[in-house]
Amino acid sequence: MDSKKILILAIFIGLLGVLAAYYYLQQKEAALLQGMQMQSVLVASRDIPLKTKLTKNLFKVEKFPERYISPKAIIVNTEQDVERVVDKINVVPISAGQQIVTSEIVPPSEEIGLSVNVPPNMRAIVVQINNIDVIDLLKPNDRVDVVTIFQAQHVTKGKVKVVSTILQDVLVLGVSKDLGEIEEDPDSFKKRKKEKKDTSKTMAIMTVSLALTPEQVQILSLAQSQGDIILSIRGVGDQEQKQGLRPMDSSIFLS
Repeated sequence: MDSKKILILAIFIGLLGVLAAYYYLQQKEAALLQGMQMQSVLVASRDIPLKTKLTKNLFKVEKFPERYISPKAIIVNTEQDVERVVDKINVVPISAGQQIVTSEIVPPSEEIGLSVNVPPNMRAIVVQINNIDVIDLLKPNDRVDVVTIFQAQHVTKGKVKVVSTILQDVLVLGVSKDLGEIEEDPDSFKKRKKEKKDTSKTMAIMTVSLALTPEQVQILSLAQSQGDIILSIRGVGDQEQKQGLRPMDSSIFLS
């Protein structure tokens, strides 16, 4: 046999070896994946720092073999499975590509703190209110107008009570210790309120957290030092800001 035929035969045998190896690897991979169903899982699309409010741009859906899925990973079958994560808070840092698991995310709560709910470039301020029934009517994510009532010395009328709307369309971040978390028992807060025995404990729960700009924080802080604060609850979707709303004083009842 001449050298040319030997070379062709060697090449042919080499190709057979490559094909055999490829087939072997394919069979091994098929055997490895046999019986492992692929599942869609929620993973972080970027590094997520500790105590971040989760939004849809922070995660994505990827497919994994079942054996590589964490026991508490979020399996995505419908859009509602993704919505389960939105607005939750991660209690540990999450790396890009890491599966998001239920044990590492929680609803906003008193334990997590208020800072995670504050919108960018805003501040949270806690105001005390005088009507405990508002606790039952006002909820996180409602919007309110802030009204102040204080006593002033009028140049001709003497001492008068003055009422003024100082802020409009303000976002409510929390009511007492309710920061929007899901309660297993919807009546739990009412039960806790009924259990309050002394005045100090009752007054401690009569607070509302508002999201304000730094300038608005100064306005409201000054108003709190001068008199009472009242919150006027807005209707859903009503964000109109009324212009030219002038203060009124108690002399209008005498005219």
